[in-house]
Amino acid sequence: AGVAPTFAAAAAGGSMQFISTVEASSSATIAITFTPGDADTFKIFCEGVVPASDDVTLQMEFSTDGGSSYYSSDYQSDSVGRHSGTTVAGLNDALTIGRIGSDSAGEEVGSTTGEHLNAEISIHNPSDTALFSMVSGHLVAMKDAANNIQYHFVLNHGTAGDIDAVRFSFTSGNIESGRFTLHKITHS
Repeated sequence: AGVAPTFAAAAAGGSMQFISTVEASSSATIAITFTPGDADTFKIFCEGVVPASDDVTLQMEFSTDGGSSYYSSDYQSDSVGRHSGTTVAGLNDALTIGRIGSDSAGEEVGSTTGEHLNAEISIHNPSDTALFSMVSGHLVAMKDAANNIQYHFVLNHGTAGDIDAVRFSFTSGNIESGRFTLHKITHS
């Protein structure tokens, strides 16, 4: 017995909102800029991303000046995943550029017909200058027709500061094609 609980009406905000999309077309890099104070979390969806070169790893860099420059050292990448039924893990310290997934031989993304990657990336606390820059996410890819790859990853930079731009590239070659879509999430 008792009284059923009552709930306040939902406040404005709290939803995911589309901001922009960038399409790759034989691009050396894909840069995405945003205003850190506009959201509590930013999400980037990478869809149908195909490298121009075979056996490569997706990379991501952070900027605090709108993309005029990017950190060139002190990234740390931590990932765990599966490659065709085998558990794989990677931890890379003191990188000059952030790695998403693994760059171990045989665990990279392929570039032949049908091979590609998709990823969902969260940029956490983008405007908090007291915290280290950090992203997390999930990547799935086709290595070849018989081997798929999936990773959960965390990537951070060892300097506290806001993030207002990110840049993607591969360890070798261009980004042949794919879509990079930015959304924002606000909690109020």
